[in-house]
Amino acid sequence: MTVRIIISDVSSILDNTIHSIQHIMSHHQIEKLKHWDADLGSTASSHYARGLCSMPNIRSLDLYSVKLSDEFYSTMAFEASKSKIEKLKHWNADLGSAASSHYARGLCFMPNLRSLDLYDVKLSDEFYSTMATEASKSKIEELKHDTADLGSAASSHYARGLCFMPNLRSLYLDDVKLSDEFYSTMVTEASKSKIQTLIMRDISITPCRLHSILSLPRLQSLSLTDIKRVDMDDEETLTRQITSVDEISMDGRLVASLWNLGLHTSCPRVKQLQLNWSKHENESSDIITLACCPFHHLTRLHIQGNWLGTSSTALNDTVSFCKAVETSCPRLTKLSITRINLYTKKAAEIIQLMKTHPHLTNIDLDSCGTNADLDPLISEVNSEGKLTVTVKQ
Repeated sequence: MTVRIIISDVSSILDNTIHSIQHIMSHHQIEKLKHWDADLGSTASSHYARGLCSMPNIRSLDLYSVKLSDEFYSTMAFEASKSKIEKLKHWNADLGSAASSHYARGLCFMPNLRSLDLYDVKLSDEFYSTMATEASKSKIEELKHDTADLGSAASSHYARGLCFMPNLRSLYLDDVKLSDEFYSTMVTEASKSKIQTLIMRDISITPCRLHSILSLPRLQSLSLTDIKRVDMDDEETLTRQITSVDEISMDGRLVASLWNLGLHTSCPRVKQLQLNWSKHENESSDIITLACCPFHHLTRLHIQGNWLGTSSTALNDTVSFCKAVETSCPRLTKLSITRINLYTKKAAEIIQLMKTHPHLTNIDLDSCGTNADLDPLISEVNSEGKLTVTVKQ
């Protein structure tokens, strides 16, 4: 039986009844623990870290807005080898230099930690330098980092640490401000990287930065969304390189700019492409053609909008859309459309028009504003056996 413990705003309990909380934490059945809104003193923080690392069955730990003293992180680093935690989410914290260094060491020394999610956690340069030093001991496979601002030294250390992590396969950086030193160090250390999936949101792109991203030798899936700008002012050109990337996700509005940087020529093996449109934007068949034509092995296309409503993404011309898909994606086997205002009429038109595509076997429509009036057509098409249509409201 899985036991989950949720602790919220229990600062006084942790400070004044430490032995009681340790008894709770020593419960052999606890696998998931979520802790919200607390402020722990030095003694409580130390006991808490020791208790977490000693729990024999804990697999998942969420810390949300929990103020912990330096003693928590130093104790965690000391006891890390005993931890059974596999998944750690840490949101809203502010660590000083000593705590940052201890935290990085503790995370790298946790033998079972596979997934780490840091959101708005303020970390000093010592976190990144220690992480770079201890990275080879890390077992982390998936790292998500959201909302941070790194200077030059921290950026360089971070890139080195990420490349030196022997098990890191998936990296998600969202609104993480990185200096050029991050990208230059990544190029230098790229040969050591095991990263296969890279998701970057809310960043600026230059030819040099894109080159460093594409230098990761095992990269297979690349997502560049909500890009602030594509900067060519420095007159740099992207060094031609052929990658093993077979999956790309990007904003539709930036296709031309990223193609000018040479992204498409560096990724000729792409089989799966996702194009994202934000609210107030309308899907463009010209962009579909521009985006898809370079990829001769493309078999899956996903068009994703923002959300349904008066300001959501629309598809005005279904005929032009289907023609663009059919001509630019001759090997397509699956077409997915998510959060685009099609409604029943346009959804039916797309299904009818795409039936003739010679290789298409699946159409998935998700949150496109359709209703039960589409069901007879779906049943008819699915009964024919060539094409399977799936609709989620």
